[in-house]
Amino acid sequence: MTDEQPQAQPRIPGVRYRKVKRTAWVPVTYKGETKMVKREWTEEVPRLPVNLDLLYVRAAVCVAVLLTAVAVVWSTMAIGRQLGHLVPEHPNVGYLGAASFELPWVTCLAISWVLRNQPDKARPVNTAGWIGLGIVVAAIILDGYRVDAIEVGILGAFVSVVAKGLWWVIIGLFHVELDDDRAGWLNSKRQDLAVERVMLGEQQRMSGTEAYLAHFGMDASARPEIAPFVPAPAAELPPAPPAPAPSAPAPSAPAPSAPAVPSASPASATAPVPAAPVTPSAPTSAPSAPVDDARTRVLANLGLPLDHPGGAPAPSAPEQPEAPAVPIGTPTIASVTRVLLAQDPGLREVDRRPELVRRVAEQFPEPYKADPKKFAATVKRNLRTKDDSKPPARKSG
Repeated sequence: MTDEQPQAQPRIPGVRYRKVKRTAWVPVTYKGETKMVKREWTEEVPRLPVNLDLLYVRAAVCVAVLLTAVAVVWSTMAIGRQLGHLVPEHPNVGYLGAASFELPWVTCLAISWVLRNQPDKARPVNTAGWIGLGIVVAAIILDGYRVDAIEVGILGAFVSVVAKGLWWVIIGLFHVELDDDRAGWLNSKRQDLAVERVMLGEQQRMSGTEAYLAHFGMDASARPEIAPFVPAPAAELPPAPPAPAPSAPAPSAPAPSAPAVPSASPASATAPVPAAPVTPSAPTSAPSAPVDDARTRVLANLGLPLDHPGGAPAPSAPEQPEAPAVPIGTPTIASVTRVLLAQDPGLREVDRRPELVRRVAEQFPEPYKADPKKFAATVKRNLRTKDDSKPPARKSG
C-alpha cells in the first residue's frame, strides 16, 4: 500500500507562518489494485507582512466617504428647510430641490478621480466642483442667518468644505507627476485607444444602419423577387368545320299554291324544280365551346383542372355543365381570388391573407409592383362572396 506524505518545506528564520488545510486525491494501491483516495493534511505557509500603507489609505477613503455622506445629509436638511417655505402645501418637495445643490460637486468629485492622471482635463472639472461647493456653503450660511444663528450656519457650512478637502488630498495621493516625454507618450497612447474605440462604435452604428436599410429600405436588390408570370401553353382545340359556301340566289318566282304534278311531256321534264327548304336537325352531341385563352392560362398556371375551376373533380357524366365560377373573358383580381379561395378556403384566415396576396400577385405582377398596398387592399376586399354577405333586411308590413 502506498502512503506518501507531502514533504514539508524548510522554515525560513524570521518569517511568520500560518497553518493551511490542504486536500488532494492520491492513488493508493492495495493488493495490486489502485484507488484514488481523498487525503487531508495541514501545511505551514509564510504569512505575508502587513501592508500598513494600504490599510491607512483604505481607512482614509472610508472616512472621506462617511464624511461626504454626512455633508450631503446636513446640507440637504439645511437648504431643504428654506426651500420648503416656497411650497407650504408640500414641504418635503423642498428637500428634493436641496439635493440638487450637493449632487453636482459630488459628481465632479468622482470625475476628478477618474481624470487624476490627466491634469488638463481635470482642471475644468475641479473648478466646477469648487463653484458648486461655494453655492452650498452660501446657502447653509443663509439658513443660519435666517434663524438668527449665523455662527451655526458658518460652522455647518464647513462640513462640506472638510469633505471636499479630504477628497482633494486623497486624489493628490494617487496622482503621479510625469515629465513632458512620458506625458506625451501616455497622451499619444490614449489617443490611439480613443481612435480605436470611436472607430469601433462608428462601425457598429453603420453596420446596424446598413442592416436596417437592407431589410426595410427601398433598395430593389434587397426586396424579395416575385416570380414572373409565364403563360401556360393554350390547349389545342379541334379545327372548326369549314363554313359552307354561299349558294347563288334563286330567281324570284311566285310561290305556287299547291305543288304541281309533273307531267310526262318532255317540256315539263326540262323545267327546273325548286328544292324544298331543308331544316337543319339538332346534332346528337354538341361540340364543346372554345375556352377563352386568358382563362385557360390562369387555370393552368394555378394548377387547376380546366373542367372545374374550384379544383374538385368534375362529375362523371354531367347532363348539363354548370356555369364556371370564373367568368369567361380577361381574368381579374376578383376572379383569381375566388378561384384560390375555392381551392383553399383556409386562405380566408387572417394569418394566411399575406399568402393569398402573394399568390394573386403571381398572376398580376405589374399592378403589384406599381402599388403593393393598393393591390393587397383590392385582394382583401374580394374575400367576401355572395355566401358571406348578410341577407337583406325584410320590410315590415
